[in-house]
Amino acid sequence: MDHVAQIAASENRSVALPVAVQIDALESNGPDALIRFHTFAGDQYVVESSTNLANAPINWNPLPTAALDGTGTTQTVTDTNALAEASMRFYRLNESR
Repeated sequence: MDHVAQIAASENRSVALPVAVQIDALESNGPDALIRFHTFAGDQYVVESSTNLANAPINWNPLPTAALDGTGTTQTVTDTNALAEASMRFYRLNESR
């Protein structure tokens, strides 16, 4: 889903910049993975992970944080022990309104 991040207007013209929901940063903190993304108020977000993208169907698992309510700010979700449990892990972000 796209959101409008900025609108500029003049006499006869207006410009809106759509922003797609995406993971902005992925960092490590000891054995934990930190996933950061911008949220929009009124929306819900779920971060999912998978350890293998090669075999279909891909098994995506929601992180234990469950659904996170958007606040209009950047949120951080922690995947506890992610780096200790798997040699490779992939993430995706789902949004619902």
